[in-house]
Amino acid sequence: MVYNIKTWALIIYAVLNSLLPKLIEATSPIFVAYINRQTLYSLEATKQPQLPPQSLIQLPPQSSIQLPPPPTKDILKKYPEISEYFLKTDDKYQAYYRMEKLARHLAELGLFKESTLYYEWLLKQADLSEKRKEQNLDNLKYVSGRWEFSDDFSNDIAQDNLVTAIITDDRVNFRQNPEIVSDNVIRQLNSGIKLQVLQRSNSRQKIGTGSNYWYKVRATDGTEGWVYGQYIFFYLNAHA
Repeated sequence: MVYNIKTWALIIYAVLNSLLPKLIEATSPIFVAYINRQTLYSLEATKQPQLPPQSLIQLPPQSSIQLPPPPTKDILKKYPEISEYFLKTDDKYQAYYRMEKLARHLAELGLFKESTLYYEWLLKQADLSEKRKEQNLDNLKYVSGRWEFSDDFSNDIAQDNLVTAIITDDRVNFRQNPEIVSDNVIRQLNSGIKLQVLQRSNSRQKIGTGSNYWYKVRATDGTEGWVYGQYIFFYLNAHA
C-alpha cells in the first residue's frame, strides 16, 4: 500500500496526539522538580547572610588604660593646660609619655605632692623600660624629698590615709618607738614595702651621717610602728 504525503501526515498526527498526554504525564514531575530546584537556588543566592550569635562576635578590645585621677579642681582651674594630659587615648605608651610630662610639669610648678602621684603610677607599669623606671624612681625620690620638707607635709600626714611611704632598702628596722634600742624592733622590712604614714616626730634625730625625722606608720596587716626617715620616701594616695 502506497501512502501519499497527506496520509502520512494524518498518521503521524494521530500517533502524536495519542502519545503526547502520556509523555506530558510522565515528564511533568521531573519538570516541576527542576523548576522548584532552580527557584530554590535563586532564593539562596539572594538570601542575606546570617550573623553569628552576639556571644560569638569578636568585638575590638576596649581601652585597658586606667589613668590616675587628675589634680584637684582648684589646680585645674588655675592651670587649665593640665587637662590636656588626660585626653582619652588607647595608646598606652602615649599615656605613659603624658604622665611623665605631667609629673615634670607639676614639679616645675612647685606642686611636688601632686607630682609624686603620677611618678608612683608610672613605677607600677610593667612594660616600661628599666631605664625609664629608674629615671621615674629618681624623680619620685626628688619630688618626695621636696614635699617632705615643705610647710604642707605635716598637715598632709595628719589626714587619714593621705600619704604612703615606700621602704627604700632591705632589712630596715620597724620599731615600737622612735629610738634605737635593741629590744624595740617589731620586725624588719624590705625594699618596696608600702606603709600608711600616721605621724612624724617633732624633731630630727642624727643617726650616723644623716639627720631625719622618725615616722609612725601602719603596715598592711594593721601593725603600727616607727621607721627612720632615711629609709623611706613618700607619695600621695590616688584616692586623696
